Amino acid sequence: MTTTTVTLQEELLQFVPIFRERAKKDTVFGQFPKENIQNLIDAGYTKSPLCTTDGGQGLTASELVHYQQIVASGDGPTAVAIGWHVSTLYAILRDTTWPEKTKRYVIEEVKKGALLNYVLSERGAGSPTRNAGPQTTAKKVEGGYLINGHKSFATLAPALDLFIISANCEGEEALFVVPNSESITIDTSAWDSVAMRGTASSDVYFKDVFVKEQHFIKYVNIAHAVRNSPASLLHIPACYIGIAQAARDEAFAFARAYVPRGRATAIIDAAHIQQKLGEIEWRLATATSHLAYGALLFDEERSFEEARRILSSAKITATHYAIEVVDLAMRIVGASGLSEKSILYRYYLNVRAGLHNPPSDDEIYTYLTETAQ
Repeated sequence: MTTTTVTLQEELLQFVPIFRERAKKDTVFGQFPKENIQNLIDAGYTKSPLCTTDGGQGLTASELVHYQQIVASGDGPTAVAIGWHVSTLYAILRDTTWPEKTKRYVIEEVKKGALLNYVLSERGAGSPTRNAGPQTTAKKVEGGYLINGHKSFATLAPALDLFIISANCEGEEALFVVPNSESITIDTSAWDSVAMRGTASSDVYFKDVFVKEQHFIKYVNIAHAVRNSPASLLHIPACYIGIAQAARDEAFAFARAYVPRGRATAIIDAAHIQQKLGEIEWRLATATSHLAYGALLFDEERSFEEARRILSSAKITATHYAIEVVDLAMRIVGASGLSEKSILYRYYLNVRAGLHNPPSDDEIYTYLTETAQ
């Protein structure tokens, strides 16, 4: 008797209709998609960046962006939340400046099912990419460090097992891996965004949190480290393309089914509807291929700056075109798309969050100008 092995891609594709139905039945706007996250853990997605000997599949950049698009087409907040774990782990495994002992600790925790994310932002400080130094402190004590501070926009916070935080360590910026503990308080009420509410990007308080010496990662310029990490440049554009794909599917389904009075056939046969649907297809194809090319450059180990220029550009293409795709889908569906019974209004809100995920447009334009040959 032969057994059929389901690939990770096939399993993720099977989740798409399940995630969409859960979102439609969600009566509490923006609740954390706990079931979805658990499904992805059980499927092995959270371990996929690990090498095969550690139970992963050695996820490539091309696979990462493709898989993120699939998950996001099922549910955007789920994709953004889990994508930070997957892309952060992917980046850590390729960061040669991490101490091997600390990196191995993270790997072993992920093998057990742990979720992680960078938690760098602080209220009133601005983005870490704009040189906002941490007010959170790390004090050297016997055997380790004491962490005190208040972080914000901690995506995936309710499910995080490991917080990778920035802190002022006796006058120098540093990174630490902080395991979740009773000394850490998560304030979910602080996250009241109307877009991507389900990402649970909460505030986190650290009160005399002790971490061992092996949890110290390195002294580093936080802004430089963030700008030179492939994490957000890979997964963020993919998420918004995925949301746009979901809106596209809704628009096509509506156009094929809706036959208004005075027409003999569905509106998909109308020229002005075909125009809008064609524009949707063009934008999705352009954004997808732009991002895929950037990921391919990364997989081919071309110079990081070459890949970064393309991926940075792809972030703008993806987020801008995703907004335009959802807007076009809303025009096809009409006013009913704004109904709370319609999933489209959630896409309409969620897709706009991409403009505010770092790096922002102006940072990218400045970077492209400064690095132009």
